[in-house]
Amino acid sequence: MMKITDLKLKPKVQIFLDENVGLYIDGNYVPARSGTMFDVINPATEEVIAKVSEAQAEDIDIAVAAADRSHLIYTTS
Repeated sequence: MMKITDLKLKPKVQIFLDENVGLYIDGNYVPARSGTMFDVINPATEEVIAKVSEAQAEDIDIAVAAADRSHLIYTTS
């Protein structure tokens, strides 16, 4: 029987996870303004599988403003 720890990621997924993953804001991946990252842990193996930007209040304000702009564009066109 195959175990979850035997599964391998597709190459494209592994390449994506090997890079530091930014915040998806306004259609782009951007680093957190603070530069802070946190580890994403695979619970099956307890290994770090990615490093992800840690959003703070300033990042959230920027993301909300971008979403608001997009909402206005789509609701008025």
